[in-house]
Amino acid sequence: MSKFLILLVALAGVANAECYMRSATVSIPKTRIDRVADIEKNVMPDENGSLCRVTFRALINGEWHDAEGEAVARNPVQACAQATDIGRISILTEVSGNEIQGRQEMICTDKPKPVVRPAVNIGDMVLDSEVSIHPSHTAAFYYQGNVCRWFTEAGLSQGIICRSPDQRTWKVVDKW
Repeated sequence: MSKFLILLVALAGVANAECYMRSATVSIPKTRIDRVADIEKNVMPDENGSLCRVTFRALINGEWHDAEGEAVARNPVQACAQATDIGRISILTEVSGNEIQGRQEMICTDKPKPVVRPAVNIGDMVLDSEVSIHPSHTAAFYYQGNVCRWFTEAGLSQGIICRSPDQRTWKVVDKW
């Protein structure tokens, strides 16, 4: 009887929790690139940063194959690294195909979903997703050992939130 009550209480808790399905699909190449040679990078300005087009030759299973990749990122180094990865994945898929592995699981939580707060006050503790990112100052910055970022509110107010690296919540430290 006590086992039945425990099961009933556990099911009641899940009934009040919000649940969602989480899926993960991984594409695994059936072979690998033994060597890369003759790498050429062509970087061009782009409205979103830098566009990098990379061409190279890849040695796969004893044969050379031409490969190329293209990516856009904020800086040319990131763009070219992403373009190289895209080229490697593309040529491996083309030459050998992929093995697809998938996994699904149901996640249930009774924690409320964070929503953007219409207004906050100095000293409030918030989650990063509860305030809107400032459109002109999107990058986080460090101040006195804390990670900080700008935010905005609907009424045209703006401010700064900060948190210690080991904390989850942010403190509203300034607002104007």
